[in-house]
Amino acid sequence: MDVDQLEPFLKRVSTSVLDSGLSDQEIKQIFYKVQKMNKNNETKKMGIFEVVYHEKPVKIKIEIEVHVEDGNKEVVIYMFSTQELVDVLDKELLSYIKRNAG
Repeated sequence: MDVDQLEPFLKRVSTSVLDSGLSDQEIKQIFYKVQKMNKNNETKKMGIFEVVYHEKPVKIKIEIEVHVEDGNKEVVIYMFSTQELVDVLDKELLSYIKRNAG
């Protein structure tokens, strides 16, 4: 996804998929770290975040990989959690990318 889509995607997941998701501060922190990543194929751990999914506390580990080509920065987001939540997040990511492509 384009780097500019990262923040809106994280906000959407935090409000529509999760009962209690990432805080605005956590989302801004992730975006700030990604903005500083400028090496092609650079991967960084963004952290482990406490969220609530189906009324149960769950941890999500987020890693971001950056691809820089001709001045354009794209990101690949990796989210690790329970299998059920990962499946839901994958579907959400695919539909988000389809809706916002082009």
